[in-house]
Amino acid sequence: MNKTKLYKSSLLFICLLNLFLSKAYTQNNNIEFYSLKVNQGLSQAAINSIVRDSMGFMWFGTLDGLNRFDGNEVIVYRQKSDTTGLYSNEITDLKIDNKGKLWVVTRKGINIYNPQKDIFERVDIPALQNGGKIKQVEFSASNNQAYILGEKQIVIYNIGKQKSTVLKNLSYSNNTSITLYKDTFFFSNKRNIF
Repeated sequence: MNKTKLYKSSLLFICLLNLFLSKAYTQNNNIEFYSLKVNQGLSQAAINSIVRDSMGFMWFGTLDGLNRFDGNEVIVYRQKSDTTGLYSNEITDLKIDNKGKLWVVTRKGINIYNPQKDIFERVDIPALQNGGKIKQVEFSASNNQAYILGEKQIVIYNIGKQKSTVLKNLSYSNNTSITLYKDTFFFSNKRNIF
C-alpha cells in the first residue's frame, strides 16, 4: 500500500470515527427538565437541600417541612409534638450516611428517618445544646463519626457510641460550611479554609 492510499484510508477512518462519536455524544445530551411546584404538593418552593435515598425517593428539605417525592406524588413530613416527628419544620441539610440512613438536619435538632415505621428518630447530641442553630452534617467514611456544624461550634458525634465532643467553638458562623474529602475535614468561612 502506498503512502497516499494509507493517508486517505486513515483520513476516512478518522472522519467516520468522528461522525460516529459525535452522534453518540449528542444522543447522550438529551436532558429533560421537569418542575415540581407547590401546587403539585411541595410544602414550599424554597429548597435548602436535596438527596436521593437507596429506594429511589427524592427528599427535599424546605423552610416548611421535609418532602418525599416518589416520581408521582409528594408526601410532606413536619414537626410533631411527640418524638416521632421532626424537631423543626425548617430543614437546613439532608444527608445519607455510610449505612444508607437519611439524616434530617433542622435548625433545632437532627432526626434519622426510619423507613420501616415511617417515623423520625431524634438524635441526642448534648454537645450541641449550647451551639445555637444546626446548619450542616458530614460523615467520615472510615471512623463512624458525624461532623456537625452548629451556629456556634463544630461537634464530632460518634454514631456507634452516641457520644459527642466539641471540636471547635466559633465566634462567627455566617457563610460557613464543612465538608469531608477522603477523611480530611475542611471548614470554610468568609475568609479562610481550615
